[in-house]
Amino acid sequence: MPAVRVVDEHLLSPVLVYSSSNGVFQNELQLVVEDGLVKEQVGNQLIIRGFKFDNDLNVSLGGGRSFGRYASGETIPSTGKTPAEVIQMAIAEPIDPTVTLTSPTSIAFNQTAISNVLNFSHVINTLGGTVTNASLQWRRGGTGAWTTLSTSLSGSGTFTHTLTDTNFNTAAFNYQYVVTDSAGATATASLNITPTAYSAPTISFTVTAGSASSPETSSKREKGNVSSNISGTITRNSANTSLSTYILQYRFNNAGSWINIGSAVNIGPGTSSIPLTNHNDAALKTASSISYRVLVVDDYQQSLGTQVTSSTSTVSFVSLLFHGPASSTPDTSAKVRALGTRQFVDVGGNITLNTGNAEKIFSIALPSSTTITQVLDLDALNANITNNYVLATVNVNDAGGTATQYNVYTMTNAIPYSDNHRHQITRS
Repeated sequence: MPAVRVVDEHLLSPVLVYSSSNGVFQNELQLVVEDGLVKEQVGNQLIIRGFKFDNDLNVSLGGGRSFGRYASGETIPSTGKTPAEVIQMAIAEPIDPTVTLTSPTSIAFNQTAISNVLNFSHVINTLGGTVTNASLQWRRGGTGAWTTLSTSLSGSGTFTHTLTDTNFNTAAFNYQYVVTDSAGATATASLNITPTAYSAPTISFTVTAGSASSPETSSKREKGNVSSNISGTITRNSANTSLSTYILQYRFNNAGSWINIGSAVNIGPGTSSIPLTNHNDAALKTASSISYRVLVVDDYQQSLGTQVTSSTSTVSFVSLLFHGPASSTPDTSAKVRALGTRQFVDVGGNITLNTGNAEKIFSIALPSSTTITQVLDLDALNANITNNYVLATVNVNDAGGTATQYNVYTMTNAIPYSDNHRHQITRS
């Protein structure tokens, strides 16, 4: 086989490429080094290298054209790169990874044993790229430096973040998962796990009359009927917060400070009842109204030096008027109160007294601030019988035994009516 000797004007000296066994060169071939290649002789070696740019390239194209991902006016970081590398950069830009960070964990208020389960995953989107850095980090309340929990490069995984929290801490746990690929593309997924907010105890209670008769109700009674029974339920709504105490309070006539009924009662730790408690203060028998409420303290409220206050339940006390037929003139408190019909004085409109057909005496008793202006007999052609009702004053005891002057108007017939008559009474 003939020896081959390469001779080229670009070379510093001939280079032996192949030699026959006898060392005689039979032919000469010419090696041409094209532009874009760089020749270098090292000892007896000829090295031909690819071209590399000495500077970055500035893109200048018109008509909205671009060189791959580089638009006109942008700079291609070309220094030290071959044309092939520049082309590869232009047609395959770094694409941010797809990252996810989720958690199934929920945290109750005042839960101190924390085990936050964090599920993370990523997908590298850059062509030919690989993950170079992945960091799962956390901090608290949106402030401070991030602390790394995991640097796993796995495409997906689970990490459980455990710690012992302080009482009543509702600051959010902040997490982020940061992934970077070999082309420098990066993406961050964020997640907050916020402890459930405090839910105050709910207080339901009722105030009922110790005794009542028509037209009284538990919330509207005759003046002086101040005996009330209070009962209810206090419901704990934050499972890790214990109920501590409750106390009943009242105030009268919608004014002044709230007054404790007895002392604080220990309850808890969970939902508790308010057993029936009677409140009957003789000093309040002249009150126009008494309001009640419940104050509740739990662990959280105790730490704040506050309490939970219920809604208010108010009982109104109103004088009664009395009317109806009577067997004798109602000239005493007992006889007035024995009249058959009772009505709150604040009920508007005319009053209808039904005479029946058994008695001949008919009376209406009104607090002294009220008078009658007209009485019509609706069953006697609307006859005006106002003058037949004669006024007298009688001290009438209310439900609390307080005597109040009443105007008592009485009509006395010679005999009872044969049929019921309706006396329509107008007052002022």
